[in-house]
Amino acid sequence: MLDFGLAKVLEDEPPKSSLTNGPANSPTLTIGHTRTGVILGTAAYMSPEQAVGRPVDRRSDIFSFGAVLYEMLTGKRAFAGATTPDVLEAVVKNDPDWSALPAGTPGYLRRLLERMLTKDRKQRLQAIGEARIALENPNDVGATSLLRKQSRVAWGVAAVAVLAFAGLVAWTFYPRPAPRPPDAVRFTVEPPQGYTLTVNKANGSQFAVSPDGRYVAFLADDRPNSDSLVRTIWVRALGTLAAQKLDKTEGATFPFWSPDSKNIAFFADGKLKRIAVTGGSPVNICDATDGDGGTWSQPEGSSDSSSQGLILFALATASAIQRVPASGGVPTPVTKLAPGEAAHIHPQFLPDGKRFLYFVRSGAKPGIYVQPLGSEQRTFLLETSGRAVYAPPDLVLYLRDNTLLAQHWDWRR
Repeated sequence: MLDFGLAKVLEDEPPKSSLTNGPANSPTLTIGHTRTGVILGTAAYMSPEQAVGRPVDRRSDIFSFGAVLYEMLTGKRAFAGATTPDVLEAVVKNDPDWSALPAGTPGYLRRLLERMLTKDRKQRLQAIGEARIALENPNDVGATSLLRKQSRVAWGVAAVAVLAFAGLVAWTFYPRPAPRPPDAVRFTVEPPQGYTLTVNKANGSQFAVSPDGRYVAFLADDRPNSDSLVRTIWVRALGTLAAQKLDKTEGATFPFWSPDSKNIAFFADGKLKRIAVTGGSPVNICDATDGDGGTWSQPEGSSDSSSQGLILFALATASAIQRVPASGGVPTPVTKLAPGEAAHIHPQFLPDGKRFLYFVRSGAKPGIYVQPLGSEQRTFLLETSGRAVYAPPDLVLYLRDNTLLAQHWDWRR
C-alpha cells in the first residue's frame, strides 16, 4: 500500500527482496537494463499502461488502489499468475473475477471498483478524491451517479463546443431583438392592525430597507388610550406579508441597518442604540438626544458583527455629523457647520465606506453634499429641500416639488 508513486522512481537493478519473495510480490520490480523503457512497480498492482512501459499519471495510482481494495474485499489478488510475465499479461488483458466479491458487496462499491480497474484511463476515475466521496456517501445517489456520469463527459464537452460555435455564428450574423426592459414591481407595506405608520412633517415615513434587500424596518404607532402613544420598530421580510415587532424599542426614531443586515440601530431615550433583527435587548451605543438619521459602515477587509463597524449619525439641533464605533464610545464630529447652516443631517455611507452623503439645512447653499472621512473638504452634489438616498449602482434619489427624482451619478469620481 506504500508502493504508490514508485512508477516515477528510477532504479537500475531489482532490490534484493525480489530474490526471496518472488518477482510478483517484490516491493519494486525493475524490468530492463537501461533507463529508457524501464518498467517500475509491483507486478500484481501495476496499471496496464505501467506494465507495458507507457507514461503514467495519477490514474495509474488509482488503478493500483483499486487492486488493493479488491484484494481486501476478496482475499485474493485482482491479477495473478505463476510468473511475472503471466501477472503482467493478466494486468494488461484480463478483468478481475467479479464473482469473487462477497455476496453482500454494495452496488456502489462494485461500480467504484469497476471504474478504478478499467483498462482505459479515459474511463477510469480521474482523481482519487472521487473515490473518497463515493466511500463517504454510500447512500448518496449524487456521489455514485457522478462516477457513472463521467464516462459521458467527453461527449458532453464536444456537444457543448458544437453548440457554442453554432450560438456564436447565430449571435454574429443574425439580428437580435432589443432587450426587454425589466418589469416594474410595486407593493405596499401595511401597518400592523391597530397601528399607524410613524410620519412627521419634516421627514415623512421613517423606514429603512436592509442592505441585502430582504427586509424593511419601519416605525408604527399604537394608541392604547387617548393619553399615550407607543412607537416601536417592526421588521417585515419582503417574501412575507406579515411584519414582526421588535420588543423593547418603544419610542424609537430613524432606524438604520448594519452592513450585514443582522442589526438595526435607532434613537430612543436620548441614546443611540442597536438591536439584533432577531430580537433581544437593545444595547446602548452612546448619548444622542434628538437623533436625525444615521448610517453604519463595515471596516474594510473584515466581517461585520454587532460589535464592529463605524456609525455616523446626526442630531436635529444645530450640530455637525457625529461618528462613533458601533461597539460604543464617545461621539466626535466629522463635519463642520459653515455660517448660517442650521444642521447637517441624514448621513449615508457610500459603498466604499470612506465617503458619505449628508443634507445641509439652510445656509448659503443648502442641499446634498459629499465628504470623505478624515477631511472637512466637502463637495456640493445637488440642490434639494430634504434628504437624498444613494441607490446602487449609480443613482441618487431625492424629492423636489413633491416629485421623486433619480439622478445618475458616478460616485467613484
